[in-house]
Amino acid sequence: MYAYNERAVREAVLNAVCHRNYQLPGSVFVRQYPDKIVFESPGGFIGGITPENVIDRQSARNRRLAEILGRCGLVERSGQGMNLIYEESIKDAKSLPDFDGTNDSRVRLTLGAVMVDDSIIRLLKAIGDKTLSSFATEDFIAVRSALTGERPTAAAKKRVPRLVALGVLERVGRTKVLVARQYYKAIGKGGSFTRLKGLDNDTNKALLKKHMKEMGSPGLRRSDFQFVLPALGIRQIQWLLKAMEANREVYVLGRTSAARWYLGEKPQT
Repeated sequence: MYAYNERAVREAVLNAVCHRNYQLPGSVFVRQYPDKIVFESPGGFIGGITPENVIDRQSARNRRLAEILGRCGLVERSGQGMNLIYEESIKDAKSLPDFDGTNDSRVRLTLGAVMVDDSIIRLLKAIGDKTLSSFATEDFIAVRSALTGERPTAAAKKRVPRLVALGVLERVGRTKVLVARQYYKAIGKGGSFTRLKGLDNDTNKALLKKHMKEMGSPGLRRSDFQFVLPALGIRQIQWLLKAMEANREVYVLGRTSAARWYLGEKPQT
């Protein structure tokens, strides 16, 4: 695996040359370091384009130059240079392209040289070329986010239902999205899937009851249960306790943060 992907570097250079502001003095700079390569060109983003929407929106500052590069065969996919850079970075398990340092007078793009997590390489291989051939850039970002636990972009988040339908991703609860179990197994991380998904509700309830029994008669605050199920949020624990209360397995005395939970059916007063 090369430190710098040739296709990504070529597209970054072409973007810098093609979209720079030629009314400003200065040159396009390419600075290479052991862990990154930085491309800097005069002039900020053209109107309406930001680091957040650079994948979705394309606009050529120098349209004639862009046409020339396309006719010369230097540009692989017209208007999609940044898409290719993102995709190649993900395929090589590198950090996502970074525009930190960009302002109104310059665009600065940094590509990482160090693999963040090589699991993504094995994961994409397991998904297979046939499925990947239908992927948009946002699909790659959504899959990477599901594997790394990072927050996906708004555009990538919209691709989740499609990826769930394809069996690539799997929903856990209302908000959590994981890479599907079969792919965790394929990359040798089946245990990680179980840990991230958490235990089933019946098992979680049994652990809560066991903890209450071992602690004896004093009631427990809701926050005390987080030590038993650290993977669950406080709202998920509250939902489990309410379900157990409905089945008369536990009861609560008090309200809000001062409330305490007890085993058994609530005594009559």
